[in-house]
Amino acid sequence: NHALVWNPYAEKEPIFRQELTGHDRALCGLEVVRDTPQVITADIGGVMKLWDVRNFRCVQTFGGSSPAPAGTHGRGGASVGGALQEFNTICYMSKYSRLAAGTSSGQVLFYNYKTNVAEKADVTDILGVTSVEYCSELGNLMTVSGRHIRFWSAATGRPLRTVKNISSSEVTASVVSPNHKRIYIGNAKGQVTAHDVRSGSLLLRFESHEKDVSHILAPEFGDGQWLVSAGWDGVVRAHHIKISTQSATSDFPVPPTVTPTTMAEFRQHCEGSGVTCLAMSPPIDGNHKEVLLASGGEDGLCIIYDFVALKRAGRLAQLKHPLVALSWAQPTSAAPLLIAADRAGVISLWSM
Repeated sequence: NHALVWNPYAEKEPIFRQELTGHDRALCGLEVVRDTPQVITADIGGVMKLWDVRNFRCVQTFGGSSPAPAGTHGRGGASVGGALQEFNTICYMSKYSRLAAGTSSGQVLFYNYKTNVAEKADVTDILGVTSVEYCSELGNLMTVSGRHIRFWSAATGRPLRTVKNISSSEVTASVVSPNHKRIYIGNAKGQVTAHDVRSGSLLLRFESHEKDVSHILAPEFGDGQWLVSAGWDGVVRAHHIKISTQSATSDFPVPPTVTPTTMAEFRQHCEGSGVTCLAMSPPIDGNHKEVLLASGGEDGLCIIYDFVALKRAGRLAQLKHPLVALSWAQPTSAAPLLIAADRAGVISLWSM
């Protein structure tokens, strides 16, 4: 479990010889990551380490005795069947930033690891996943990471396609429309836009926030579609998406026009406090004339709005910690139940 490094032009003795912390079993392979100062080592127990040869420090450890379930993908590895056995050999595939490992039982395991270039990883979102949505229209899962959107097969978990640079800055909030044909996104610049879910092409622009967009909702009821956006500027906005169709008296076919209009703007949270989360109630007793919207903030406040009348309806008692999540329980009576969670891990239930 030692690694040796030589300068082939000048040194007769190794310039680096050190026991690799974590490698408590014999090494079975070593791979040099081309065009980088990185080396990958693997032991027969399935532990792999990524080293920076400039300072001979370990920068990442992956693999081990608990591989992912068969057929799954991820930075921790993917098994092609059965439990992990002893490694015999490894092979690095630079094009995919992936390692293949052969085991004593004849299995081949695949591992993805984080590199300094995000675009090299085509089967994992190494920038962190902002949101995950299921698109029943396509039968796909959609993940948002950085400025990119990726589509995955819900049946196999395999990546299908990537829409890169859908936004000019990092996507901080997103939601798929009820008909699963559009995706609404908010970014770190406060911009709110709508895109075609298949191509990623820009369809609509909404009024922007002054700071990062923190949450987006896309309810559909009444006379059309709505978009509710909240930001770290402390503002909650309700946008109505109006679709104008061709007049029956028109002699020529005219494509429908889609116009977003800001119908209401709320600044109900304490000055300087951002809005962290939103939640919209199901229609109370199935009546679309009674719908409530809730917004939670860094200030520990939860504001309740009458979404039909587009006005403030009240607020909950101020909590001690910032709110991180809100959800409405499916009402069984005329009194809906709101569930709130704060940063301290406290979950509280409120009857309206």
